[in-house]
Parts: sequence; structure tokens; C-alpha cells
Amino acid sequence: MAACCLVVVLESGLWFAVQAWPGGKWPLLAAVRILQACGCLAAAARFGGLDGLGLFRKRLVRGLIQGGIWSAGFATAGVAIYTGAMLFSGVNLLPLIKAQLPTGQAERLWLLAVGGIIGPVSEEFFFRGIVYGYLRRWGAGLAICGSTALFVSLHSVGGFPFNQLVGGLVFALAYEKSHSLATPIVIHVTGNLAIFSLSLLSA
Repeated sequence: MAACCLVVVLESGLWFAVQAWPGGKWPLLAAVRILQACGCLAAAARFGGLDGLGLFRKRLVRGLIQGGIWSAGFATAGVAIYTGAMLFSGVNLLPLIKAQLPTGQAERLWLLAVGGIIGPVSEEFFFRGIVYGYLRRWGAGLAICGSTALFVSLHSVGGFPFNQLVGGLVFALAYEKSHSLATPIVIHVTGNLAIFSLSLLSA
């Protein structure tokens, strides 16, 4: 509960701070995500340590490997689906996954660092480590649906939240299957970096 309150307070504070901060939103966003991750770690320390957050030491390496395998599988499937859609129907699926990029070079580097690494780690600590872990006592179905619904609702996007919905489901399923938070962390980081890289290449 404390971790949830911290996330809400920090997110609310971030929104107001971005309006007034002349230096840009990225340093603020990085600081908030790091504070949120620290809050999740502090909450986990009170209730079983890192194991309570899903970061079991004995499963860490296996979780990282499984995350790499899941990521490679999704990359292969994505290329196959994209190629099939282009060859057989002429439909370009790239706009569905393309991210809106900032214009400046420095801001794009911030995007890769915060949106590609810091943000995904912090979000996995909260959405899968805290929320999913709490809901799991009532079954995998509720944990998967509940954590995904919250994940989607807290990502403000225009239009249908395709990436967030698919991502939330994949991250939750990967966590359920591997029993290691390292797995969805790797998938989330590689997925975000892939989306940003594709967006940069096609800009």
C-alpha cells in the first residue's frame, strides 16, 4: 500500500513539476522513476526482501536468460507478422507500434535512457513486483488482468493503447511463467528500446 501511495504522489507531483520546470521533463522523469523504484525496493524490504518483489537470487540468471529468449521470440514473430502483412495485404503495421519522438538529439538520448531502461525497470518493480504480487493470492487470472489494466490506464496515450495492452499482458504472463521479475524486466527494456530504435530509423 505504501508503494502504491508513493507512486501516485510522485506521478501527481511530476505532472505539476513538468508544467513549471524550465529545464525539460526528462531529468525530472528520470528522478521520479528512480524514486519509485527505490520506494518499491523499500516496501519489498519490509515484506520478505527482494524475494518478495520477485527478484529471487537463485532465479536471477535463469530469469535474465528467459527474458532474452522471450524477447528474441517476439522479435522473430514481429518481423514475420510485419513481413506477412506487407507482402499479402500491403498494410504497414509500423504506425501501430511507432513511438512519438522528441525533436532534439539530447532529448532523444534521454528518451532512450529513461524510456528504454530506467522507466521499464521501475515499472516492472511496481506493476509486476508489487501489484501483480499482491493480486496473485487470488489467482493468476486476476493478477494478469488487474496488473495489465492498471498498467494500461496509467500510460496516457492517444488512440487505442495497443503497445501498452500487449506489453502488459506479455510482461505479466512472462512473470507468471518464469517466477522471476528479471524476465519481464528484460522483455520490457528490449521491447521499449526496439520500438524507439524502429521509430528513430523510420523518422
